[in-house]
Amino acid sequence: MARQLLSPMLGPTSLFMAEGADWRWQRRAVAPTFRHDKLLALVPTFSAIAVRQVDRWRAAPRERPVDVAEAMAQTTCEVIVDTMLGSAGALDVQGFARALTTELDSFPWRFILTSFRAPSWLPYPGRQSAAGAREHIYREAARLVAQRRARTGKSAARRAWAGTLHSTDAQQRYATAEGSVSRRYALLLTLDAA
Repeated sequence: MARQLLSPMLGPTSLFMAEGADWRWQRRAVAPTFRHDKLLALVPTFSAIAVRQVDRWRAAPRERPVDVAEAMAQTTCEVIVDTMLGSAGALDVQGFARALTTELDSFPWRFILTSFRAPSWLPYPGRQSAAGAREHIYREAARLVAQRRARTGKSAARRAWAGTLHSTDAQQRYATAEGSVSRRYALLLTLDAA
């Protein structure tokens, strides 16, 4: 049931949905990224992005209300893009936010249909819009990955995305999953902006 409900948004083979050997190699591939020393090295980037957000708030007209949720979503997206691809200015935050909202709006329908064990192909209100929104998110992620590769080369972009991989087997699997790089990147953007 969870697979049918979450696969459209998370991806059927994502770290959150994978099982067994597929899950193990993905978990090993991302584990070094979350080591304490690696995270500490990112603190200056986190701080600089927070300062940029504060500057945007200070520059905004005082009589206009601030949408804190939108600002935090933008800040989160900037952190992800800067730390993983090094180019936060390239992210279309408003377009991404619209697509994410459209995708998340379909979740209650998917939940209801999944609860009743309806087939995954069954139409529901907003299904086509949600599919289009997911494709926008994936295209945006693929565009960002392509920009990074154009600047640094394919192998450097993969290292920036995957961190240090432990085993040769994991490196081979990751290298053959080219299409999944942008989809997994899109997943991070989606989860952290939600």
